[in-house]
Amino acid sequence: TREHILGVVDRWRQTIHHAAVSSLTNPALGLFLGMVLGEQSYIEQDIRDAFMASGTVHILSISGSHLGLLALLIFAGARWSLRLLPAFWLEWLSLRLTATRFAVLITLPAVSFYTLLAGAEMATVRSWIMIVVCCVGIWLGRERNLVTALAVAALLMVLPNPEAIHEISFQLSYLSVAAIGLVVLVRKEKQANLSGLDAALPPPQPTWLASLKHKLSLAWLITLAVSLTTIPLVAHDFHQIPWLGLLTNMVIVPLVGMLMIPVGLLS
Repeated sequence: TREHILGVVDRWRQTIHHAAVSSLTNPALGLFLGMVLGEQSYIEQDIRDAFMASGTVHILSISGSHLGLLALLIFAGARWSLRLLPAFWLEWLSLRLTATRFAVLITLPAVSFYTLLAGAEMATVRSWIMIVVCCVGIWLGRERNLVTALAVAALLMVLPNPEAIHEISFQLSYLSVAAIGLVVLVRKEKQANLSGLDAALPPPQPTWLASLKHKLSLAWLITLAVSLTTIPLVAHDFHQIPWLGLLTNMVIVPLVGMLMIPVGLLS
């Protein structure tokens, strides 16, 4: 079964690769393969230098923030899709699963498949482990114990190779996913406190514009948190502080993680 699943994933990966090579030219080809499949060989050096100068070179590979944003998008989309189910199906499902657990069941296979599709590089696998542990915590109703979940994920990653804790890829992946989780948790607790204060009033039904504004503000907060969290490591290991990246990442990272990668996979 394992060989069959890996064979299917490899065929899908090769199909996407050949379709991209036959229909795109550089620099679009290199950007597509780098951001969607994690392939770096088609990215030209001048393009990489331009992304490095703008502080956005990390989007040319499958980073922890990419996978975390994709998991967040799938999770939110799965919960929202429950509202579109017919009343009979929704009633039947609600007797067996909560909306949150349903979203976990959709998110885990989707993120796992994409991790394999992207080549299962070490940095991607580390991000996947953290996402899996966090999803298990959410399933068990322990989403408030985020620090414990992240500690368990770190332990699972360093047990096979304790020296990994000194690698910059481990540190950046870990901090990126941790920043995403903390922002989501703080935002959720803030909304819960506001709902508690207005418990006597019926909750207003959000319009699509208000919902879009909420999602964009969350994406921007996540991007800012990831950038601020990783700046000290980048400064220490690469001897530069990408101040421009604080601004460019506010636009590029949400665009890539929540739009370009999903659209690229669908195409």
